[in-house]
Amino acid sequence: MEPLNHKPLVEAIFELRWAIPSQGELPIDPYYQVLIGQLYGALRSQYPVWERLPAADLPESQAAFLPHHRFRRDVGRWPLVQLGPGVVSVHETDAYRWETFKPQCKELVRMLFDIYRQAEQNLAIADLSLRYIDADGLRDEDPVGFLSKLKVTFGFADGLFASGRVLNQPQGLSINAWHPTLDPKGALRASFSQGQKDGAEALIWECHLLSSGDDVPRDPDGIDTWLEAAHETTGEWFARQIEGDLKEIYR
Repeated sequence: MEPLNHKPLVEAIFELRWAIPSQGELPIDPYYQVLIGQLYGALRSQYPVWERLPAADLPESQAAFLPHHRFRRDVGRWPLVQLGPGVVSVHETDAYRWETFKPQCKELVRMLFDIYRQAEQNLAIADLSLRYIDADGLRDEDPVGFLSKLKVTFGFADGLFASGRVLNQPQGLSINAWHPTLDPKGALRASFSQGQKDGAEALIWECHLLSSGDDVPRDPDGIDTWLEAAHETTGEWFARQIEGDLKEIYR
């Protein structure tokens, strides 16, 4: 798809999760505390600003798969990397370009496998996800009307409002749908909700491709292949969504 000068992107996120062994009934990663400092050492030349997040103050067993630490290029700037027990992620905002985002993801995966103790035996990848969050102002348009521009049909039969007690004037919206994917194997979640962008009412939509369990590659080369396939699938979905008037607006 051709680059868009006015893309509606709010955030692009790549996330990798790995299984955490249980000690008794509590999930505790025996290598996580060492990983924190070593990963920062590897990232420091690119992401020198280290932020400790609120979840880091909780017992590790109670805050698994939540980001505890954030590493930025500069204070308040993007892109950034987040790390927690069993999870690492890369985030970018409106400066996103796949040509730079993918190498950032690939490098983070390589670092994780290089640093994590005996990764081939101990690092069991559980989930991979590529997620795009977009938003556009409604400009006095109702959210159901905007959905139609994204090739989504949604509505309520007029008979539901026949008594006049309830008005057919939707003021909020929240829709989620999962669809299986073949390349890469997994599922694509398409979600739509009403919120705000730049202080104005907006429709927020997400395209989230998730692979888990047996569908997940186990090594950096396999993850690199997964990333490319996930990008192709989500990119095609987005291109079909905005085809028509929205594409001209975002062009």
